[in-house]
Amino acid sequence: MNRPDLAQDPRFVKYNERMAHYFELKPIVEAEFLKQSRQEWERRLIEHDVPFAPVLTVKEFTTHPQIDWLRLMEPNRDGLTLVRAPWRFSGERAERPFRAPHVGEHSREVASRVLQPEEVARLIASGVIVQAADAADLSAAKSVA
Repeated sequence: MNRPDLAQDPRFVKYNERMAHYFELKPIVEAEFLKQSRQEWERRLIEHDVPFAPVLTVKEFTTHPQIDWLRLMEPNRDGLTLVRAPWRFSGERAERPFRAPHVGEHSREVASRVLQPEEVARLIASGVIVQAADAADLSAAKSVA
């Protein structure tokens, strides 16, 4: 951060002191980070071999080169891009053998496991539970996606 004074400040020299004076150090560090762009901080951290992970927007996350390299995103399926399962088997990430359900596709079935059919129907009618219109609508949505 180009702040050698902080390395000499007795409140921050050792880890225990930094922790004891965390609420004094935090605004100093925040102010310093605002002086440079995220790209500049990334460059500096990489140059000094400091482990870090940038905070990304959702769009930045899905298009970040590291995400591509790690193959973290499931290819588009039914118009949805999904995060892959985090584990690997024999070096490969598992693929979903099925598509993600549409909103409301299984609402009646799931609610019926704990509620009486009349109660499920009432909750769907009142909009508390979302129910896909019918199987034909779901098929049409699949063919469009």
